[in-house]
Amino acid sequence: MQTGVYTITNTINGKMYVGSAAQSFAKRWSVHKSQLRSGTHHSKYLQNAWSAHGSTAFKFEILEVCPPYECVSLEQFWLTTLLAYDRKYGYNARPTAASMFGYTHTKDAVEEIRRRNKAWRPTALTRERMRSGQLGRKQTTETKAKISKGHLGKTVVWTETARKKLSATLRKRTFYPKQTRTDRKPCIATNLSSGQQLFFESAWAAGMRGFCHSSVTRALRRVGSNKSGTHKGYRWDYDDRYETPKNNS
Repeated sequence: MQTGVYTITNTINGKMYVGSAAQSFAKRWSVHKSQLRSGTHHSKYLQNAWSAHGSTAFKFEILEVCPPYECVSLEQFWLTTLLAYDRKYGYNARPTAASMFGYTHTKDAVEEIRRRNKAWRPTALTRERMRSGQLGRKQTTETKAKISKGHLGKTVVWTETARKKLSATLRKRTFYPKQTRTDRKPCIATNLSSGQQLFFESAWAAGMRGFCHSSVTRALRRVGSNKSGTHKGYRWDYDDRYETPKNNS
């Protein structure tokens, strides 16, 4: 989680981009690579060079480690020293250093960013790269245990507005008889670690408490990917002490 000043150097011609990381070097480098691969990097000079030479031609190096509040001043020092803003030597778009650290966008800017993000769709090539990057990837047992532990006991606090939207959406859904019966039947969730039990009026009620409704339904019915009957560290069973109310209509 070190912070400071770094360079992205083109090993073919020696030109470099100077930047600073106010959160961590790893995260900043990850953001740069993501933008460069998608062709959306803010420096068109670095973007053009990356597109021309490929990712293997560039290396990420740490120039100086410093606290976040010193990043901009030291970035300016190295930017001036290395002349990274000069097209002969570097790829920085401007001769002055700037940082978004501590900056708050206006409401109009936030709405514009949200609109662009909603409109963005990955290209076929990007989707294929994302798919191939996940092929054969498996989580270690330790990672799985951490993920499971992080989800134990998690609940979602629903606002009144969110509840009304969810209710309006559910009213439009069509349920088949078998699905309706399983969704409305009371159920019990038993914690696999502590043995603590949670009682719910239905799978929908469990969904309102932070669990995935569809996963709970599959776990209760022991079908699909939930044949073991578990979800989020709990074993799910129907509560046979109560009968499901019959619809006389």
